[in-house]
Amino acid sequence: ILCRPSFAPWAAMAAGLCWLLPGSARERLRWSAGLCLALALVLAPWIIRNQLQLGRPIWASTHGGYTLLLGNNPHYYNYLRRESAALPWDARELLDGYRAAGHAAVQPDPDLPPELHRDQLDYQLAIQAIRQQPGMFLYASLVRAARLWSVLPRPTSQPESTARRGLRYLTAAWYAILYGLAAIGMIGLGRQAARFPWAWGLALCLAVTAMHTVYWSDLRMRAPLVPVLALLAAAGCQTMTVAWIGWRKRSTSH
Repeated sequence: ILCRPSFAPWAAMAAGLCWLLPGSARERLRWSAGLCLALALVLAPWIIRNQLQLGRPIWASTHGGYTLLLGNNPHYYNYLRRESAALPWDARELLDGYRAAGHAAVQPDPDLPPELHRDQLDYQLAIQAIRQQPGMFLYASLVRAARLWSVLPRPTSQPESTARRGLRYLTAAWYAILYGLAAIGMIGLGRQAARFPWAWGLALCLAVTAMHTVYWSDLRMRAPLVPVLALLAAAGCQTMTVAWIGWRKRSTSH
């Protein structure tokens, strides 16, 4: 959570999932309480620091509003409507115009440090854009989810060199293989995929996806999920190996 606040919903889900563990109610309570205590101990220094420095017990980051605004503003929505949306969006449109004008139109809050005041204004501008264009917000949410899980990195320039295009396609091939093995792993695990310890990994994937469906998203945002995907892919390799050994035994017995 100190590195990625998007882990916070997962921590809450993990504490709740402890109640589904086998054992008595007292044991499940001990697991859940232990997780919450460890979480509080790790976050406490950061919360205390923010209370002392900013006058607020902030447990996450002070730029959540900017991350929300980055993916929810009129310029980004217009970018998604254009044919050139295949290229990355240039956020200077947001920083140099819309955001600056929105901040200038509001008197600074004397009770808030400038950092928190900017974050609050960013949240307000983002919510305003969402309310004004709810249809585009829903469409942008689908785009964010798709880009989070995309196998193919998007081009950074046009025209694109052959070498850069080749690297992008090699990256896509790697992730396609990883996803395929992970899918086989899920099939091989069957109902076990919804049990522990796999349940915590799947909960992490759901939590991060939900967060980045609303907040800014791109391929690199799924970095925290790679260990889960790697473990599922390893399970897929195991499933394929067991199936191959079984096939070999059957073929040799005939």
